[in-house]
Amino acid sequence: MKSLFSYITLASIILSGGALAEEVVGKWGTKKFYGFAEYGILSSDFNLNTTVTSGTLAVTSNVDSQGSIGKLGFGLSLSEKSAVELYAGKVSGISGTTTITATNAVIDGVTYNGSLSAIEDITADLIGINLVASDSYRFSNDSKMSYFGRIGLVQYDIKDELRVSGTGTVGGVTYNASTPVLDTLTEKSTSISLGGGVSYNTQGGVLLSAGLDYIPNVGGKFITESNITTLTFRVSKAF
Repeated sequence: MKSLFSYITLASIILSGGALAEEVVGKWGTKKFYGFAEYGILSSDFNLNTTVTSGTLAVTSNVDSQGSIGKLGFGLSLSEKSAVELYAGKVSGISGTTTITATNAVIDGVTYNGSLSAIEDITADLIGINLVASDSYRFSNDSKMSYFGRIGLVQYDIKDELRVSGTGTVGGVTYNASTPVLDTLTEKSTSISLGGGVSYNTQGGVLLSAGLDYIPNVGGKFITESNITTLTFRVSKAF
């Protein structure tokens, strides 16, 4: 994922292909419903939160915070230049190694002691809604560029699976080697999302889009609060 990240910035770009209501109505006649699929990359600064309910915990992390994002959804054009969209998505590919020095540190009800390396695998399920506004600009040579902006709400369900290695105890059990997943930290909440991008309507009635989205203040419980930026590409079509 690091090689992909060199081509962009932080995480949440979402193609907005069929999201352009002007294109949906103007290019596809009276059809006002459309479906879309999108895929892209994201970046964040997710990390294991050092806050514990009791005891002491020191954390040093090396997190590969780049991942992938995929979405499926449908939209409804409300007017020539506005639409509303619903989607479900999945974030994956975010992992890292965290060195934990703990003394009776309680995380998610589990007590950690000793010097341990925790290997994290972070995923998230998404459900969201966007209100999309679009327009176009016609150049002097009669070519046209379509662009859009959107604002919405996204509900996320984060899962952080932990495996440990090293010497110490977790929940009263002594470990001195690598272990399978021994704890899954979960966190669910809702945040706003802001984004925009450009679109191109093909002659076959398929809309291609690329967009950049920003989701602030994600996490804050077991995962450190993070801002997510995504870059995605979308294919959409009316039905």
